[in-house]
Amino acid sequence: MKDVYQGTLLPSEPTCHSELLDHITLVDTPGVLSGEKQRTQRSYDFAGVTSWFVAKCDLILLLFNPHKLDVSDEFKRVISALCGHDDKIRVVLNKADQLMRVYGALMWSLGKVLNTLEVVRVYIGSFNENIVTEVATGPIGKELFEKEQEDLLADLKDIPKKACDHQVS
Repeated sequence: MKDVYQGTLLPSEPTCHSELLDHITLVDTPGVLSGEKQRTQRSYDFAGVTSWFVAKCDLILLLFNPHKLDVSDEFKRVISALCGHDDKIRVVLNKADQLMRVYGALMWSLGKVLNTLEVVRVYIGSFNENIVTEVATGPIGKELFEKEQEDLLADLKDIPKKACDHQVS
């Protein structure tokens, strides 16, 4: 597997070792397109490829940026490809320290396209190299982000166990 270094892909040792990464494989798909691009710039069935990966994976992380919460037609097709795998879906609202109010907007957008009986799990945080500080979020925000990060990591650590559960059922 290749690791990311300063925005480029280089085959070498990771800069930060994590035991968790010894037991899981992360697959990052190309970004979902919107508007005319989604009809003209793909030379393959993106939703079909997504369906193939969904059937074989143990956890699906839908990543959202607070500045890009729109659910395009292509994204709707991708979410439809997740149908039947609701227990695998998690949502990460990244960079939430910048705009906490986007949580409601995200839930409203997702509610229109995710047809699930239960509300999907959304992790709130700022998952980047910057340390979340009380100055930026206040003491409750910092505590919340740290707890959300712990919950997300716990979900990732459960992947091997869930993989066995999915194989049995």
